Amino acid sequence: MTPGDVLDLARFVAKDGLTVDEVIARVGPVTEDHGVPLPMDLEPSLTGTREARLWTHPDSGEPYLLEVTPEPGVAPTVAGLESVLGRPRPARRSFGEPESWVFEPSGLEGRVSVTVRVASDGPTSAGTITWCRELAGTRAR
Repeated sequence: MTPGDVLDLARFVAKDGLTVDEVIARVGPVTEDHGVPLPMDLEPSLTGTREARLWTHPDSGEPYLLEVTPEPGVAPTVAGLESVLGRPRPARRSFGEPESWVFEPSGLEGRVSVTVRVASDGPTSAGTITWCRELAGTRAR
């Protein structure tokens, strides 16, 4: 998964009216649906990924959170992501949790954020990448 792939997914996730079926078509089929509020496990078809999970809003059923675990060795770095997503800010974390960074890609502010949790085996590569979508009824005006 390249930094460009991460940006493309941010644009995709930010789309108004995004449906679960569209996410499944883009990311991969559901292997297990644990029921709301738990995520659906997806079999990722994205290059360089080994796991994917999708959360939906309990009331509307809209997808709002997509998490992908890149394959070790091909995960983008924080610096690489900064080159396409802009400057990140550190995410809050509990003691002992891996370092995390939040990106708000230019042009998508208030629509989607990308959080990168750094892998435990490397100081700068992504262990998980999460796209958080702001739902239409919850956006600040």
